[in-house]
Amino acid sequence: MKDAFYRCVKPEYPSILDGEVTVVATGSGQNGLWTISSDIDICVVFHNRMAHNQHFLIKHCGKIIKKVAKPGTLCYVPAIKVPILRYKDINTLIDVDVSVNNILAMYNSDLIYAYCQVDQRFHILALFLKHWAK
Repeated sequence: MKDAFYRCVKPEYPSILDGEVTVVATGSGQNGLWTISSDIDICVVFHNRMAHNQHFLIKHCGKIIKKVAKPGTLCYVPAIKVPILRYKDINTLIDVDVSVNNILAMYNSDLIYAYCQVDQRFHILALFLKHWAK
């Protein structure tokens, strides 16, 4: 995923990529609570751009993600704390949510994963609550 992101971005937006970029899975795909109806949550971390406005960075990512999104599915969700880009992958038709510099999501995913590893009852309860909430 990271290599594909670099290939798309590097020629067009070299000023954004002047430092280390990390692409990390977050959410249910990372913490073990993924189901067949789940989407994929991705966080792109621009290490040299941590102080930049997330809305600015995510809009630039949108120009790049447009290449891998099914036509008509790319949607910018301007949340107050963490804006995201939602789209349906053109190859797999899986829904994908992309955020930028959302470090808290990475830590939360790791924490829930650890809880699931410590006690299987937490995993079962979390899946039940996820199903019930939908």
